[in-house]
Amino acid sequence: MFDLTNRESFNHGHRWLKEIKSNAGNIPVLMIGNKVDLTNAIYVSQIEAEQFARKSDIIYIAGSALSGAGLGDLFAVPSCIIIGIPIPDKIFQDYTYLEAKP
Repeated sequence: MFDLTNRESFNHGHRWLKEIKSNAGNIPVLMIGNKVDLTNAIYVSQIEAEQFARKSDIIYIAGSALSGAGLGDLFAVPSCIIIGIPIPDKIFQDYTYLEAKP
């Protein structure tokens, strides 16, 4: 999980992913962008986070602990992985957030 309003927390993703892979092997990884509700303070764009996820072969989804946005999906995605069914495309089409500040 990283903070969409804190670029540094996103930048540590490479290190955390390397740590996960070296200790747990090739397991499914879900990267969560939190604080999607703070639209005026976002410093990591949805496009940038999605590109990192695709390049790293991980799943990305955004949500908000405060507003509850995306929380259902944050439980649905790991559930699909655990029981071995495809993740519905609708999950990834239902959320968008404003672009990052320059």
